Amino acid sequence: MALVGVFISFGMFTGKAAANDTSPLVNSCKLTISGQPFANPPFAYADEGPITLDATEGTINLDESYKGYLYGATYYEQDSSEPKTLEPTYNPPTIVVSPGKSIDLTLTNDLPVKVELDGQLPQTEQNLESVSQDTNLHYHGFNVSPLLGSDDVVMHVHSNVTPKLESGKIPVSPPGPTTPDSKSGTSDNLPGGIYPGDSYPGNKYGATTEYQMQVNLPEEHQSGLFWYHPHVHTVSNNQVRAGMSGGIIVKEIEQSYTFLDPAPGKGIKPTSTITPTTIQPTKLAITQQVMMFKDFNDVLNPNYNSQSPRPDCFTFNGTLNPKITIQPGEVQFWRIANIGADNYLNLALETNVETNPKFAENGGFYILARDSDVVNKPIKTQSVLLPPASRVELLVVGGEPGEEYTLVSALSSNLTKDQQQWVNQFNKKSYYLATVSVEQGNYVCYQSPDGSELTPDGSACKSGGETLNDYITSQTPAKIDKLLPKPSDLASYQECPQGEKDRTKCITPGKEYSDPLTQKRYFYFSNSTKPVKNVFTIKGYSSPHESPTGELYNENRIDKVSHLGDIEEWQVINTTGAPHAFHMHQLDFLVTQVTLKDDPGSTYDNYTINGQCQRNNDSTYTCPLKPQGYRDTMNLPPNSTTTIRIPFLNPFITGVFVYHCHILDHEDKGMMQNLKVIDPKEYKSTSGLGSNS
Repeated sequence: MALVGVFISFGMFTGKAAANDTSPLVNSCKLTISGQPFANPPFAYADEGPITLDATEGTINLDESYKGYLYGATYYEQDSSEPKTLEPTYNPPTIVVSPGKSIDLTLTNDLPVKVELDGQLPQTEQNLESVSQDTNLHYHGFNVSPLLGSDDVVMHVHSNVTPKLESGKIPVSPPGPTTPDSKSGTSDNLPGGIYPGDSYPGNKYGATTEYQMQVNLPEEHQSGLFWYHPHVHTVSNNQVRAGMSGGIIVKEIEQSYTFLDPAPGKGIKPTSTITPTTIQPTKLAITQQVMMFKDFNDVLNPNYNSQSPRPDCFTFNGTLNPKITIQPGEVQFWRIANIGADNYLNLALETNVETNPKFAENGGFYILARDSDVVNKPIKTQSVLLPPASRVELLVVGGEPGEEYTLVSALSSNLTKDQQQWVNQFNKKSYYLATVSVEQGNYVCYQSPDGSELTPDGSACKSGGETLNDYITSQTPAKIDKLLPKPSDLASYQECPQGEKDRTKCITPGKEYSDPLTQKRYFYFSNSTKPVKNVFTIKGYSSPHESPTGELYNENRIDKVSHLGDIEEWQVINTTGAPHAFHMHQLDFLVTQVTLKDDPGSTYDNYTINGQCQRNNDSTYTCPLKPQGYRDTMNLPPNSTTTIRIPFLNPFITGVFVYHCHILDHEDKGMMQNLKVIDPKEYKSTSGLGSNS
């Protein structure tokens, strides 16, 4: 056995082993480093003090050195009184913060001006080589203010690196200690983002190359795994592909799943000592492994061509194929994020990957949360699809002493074909991600909070009582986002009848609202050859459209207006033959239904079909989904429609933010729109002049 027999009945898993599949799983990564011990990323504790991130060009060391755009950092470790400085790295700190606290962060832009871009892009100032390479920072998944100084992705931070200028072109007036050669009154390489033709006032004010952010998390903010990355339109793909991204953990997941609580009498308790091999981000009842995956492409090297393709790998906390250790029977909490730019992951634990791939016998995952939102009940599965930007938090259980298996992204073998069909036209590649080694020694056994034994089937632990499998799958979250309806309630809401006063139980505000932008909406994701080749667009309508046109992103255009307090239903329609990854800022949404080209059977993307799928006249299948939990990123299969419900109930989110495809190449080529959330009551009370009567 590869894993403990606790995984005994996978009625809900989405991947199915093919008995006659003998094709090996081909590792798409050709770089050779492997076998390093797994280590969690460094942790920056926002509760302890301020954080500085320096966006700059640096070196990535894998099997050789590569150029990258990286974050250097200054931050505080847990219980530290002195800040720590980290040189620019492909594995920047994962920020750890408590609900109700703030992230005090300063972003410095020291990126070079020249931007290597693949393909054609709509021409904007950000992708012209003659001007600053702007950047900014997005807190992906946070339900916080989108205003200036917080999670504002329209803000541009200019580069501190200036092109080399001809001597004497820009006078330093008055001469002073502002440049290395200020004695002459001229500069050959003037720092500070000053360019030819600029008016230069002697650097009295300085350039806007630093951005100070105070991101305040409400006490009601959900706990879980988030991430940060740049979000300036047309250069976000290039910057993330080159290395600029890192994780965020909002603490207190144990308040949702109390069996993770380390306090006496709260969580499950191992009957033998477990010593984590790496520093833990927070204290829980079991070991946490924090896993940040990035698709590495060596994007800054211009010398690749069809005869010499770029390296194509998924790095794991800045390394390749590290070795994860687990004790026999040990339960570990894996927090996994796809923080790369463009590529999908399809996670599975497998054996014999180079000869005849098989799932680790009776092995798999227990999903506790997706996109930092807890599910209504742990989900057993043998594969998990992670589009770019998505996250999953799950449990694994160690197997027989001495066993070894591989954590893979399986998109090429028949083993996980039930997941592959939703993305396979886009990316048929598979990757070895990590080697999982079960240590020699006795089984780790567990007790429930009341002291009773939990029995993994087939292990050396005491028999009798509740099985560990039954215990885990019977857990339900004790806490979900306090600001949102329960997923089951939201799924049951109907359209508001005329005159309904309690609009919080309606999916749309009803006919008494005159603004057509607040009604049900239909959003079409398309690609086009106009105005330039290979652009991607979104267009919203108030009713289904036979021939939707597309709109390229315009930073200054408001595409959608919503009212605080409304609950809306969107049909997100992928009209293309490739998948897209829908993401909405500041908000979480509930997926309620999907229409697909093929019948998925009883499950779809780890969702259980509610009843059965209905065959439509156009030979597609419409499948209602059982409520599972909120999401902020969702795969849109080729030629599909995904129905979501969005509660605009969080009072902290008023302002302008975006929704887009999180395949960043598509976003940069136009597949994004602006959404403005307003509070109509507040607007009405403050829009007039003078006192209200």
